[in-house]
Amino acid sequence: MHPPDEQRPRTPPPVARAGTHLLYEADLKGEPPTDVLAALPVAPDPYVTTLVTAVGARHEQIDELVASAAIGWDLDRMAVVDRNVLRLATAELLACDDVPTAVILTRRSTWPPPSPPTTRDAS
Repeated sequence: MHPPDEQRPRTPPPVARAGTHLLYEADLKGEPPTDVLAALPVAPDPYVTTLVTAVGARHEQIDELVASAAIGWDLDRMAVVDRNVLRLATAELLACDDVPTAVILTRRSTWPPPSPPTTRDAS
């Protein structure tokens, strides 16, 4: 059973995936996330742009916050996807005052986001 629409996160899973993919690409290329955004032939969802830009603008602060909370883990030893999911969530916590903290934490703690039900699931 799924929660009513008003209780579902406002950002659909594809937005979270797109943001993580862009941060992953930036991480692997060693480029700022804003450079990866600028090189796209088509602009992503505005919310993706907001989050990826926030990661780029506050990269040092975000990495310090993630590293301080990751007890026993060096940031560079984390899996690239995990590190970027944490960066995305931290950027969202810092930059998106209109999104409740509980929503952000729920979205990022259920990674990968659950897939929508298929017609087989409904039977």
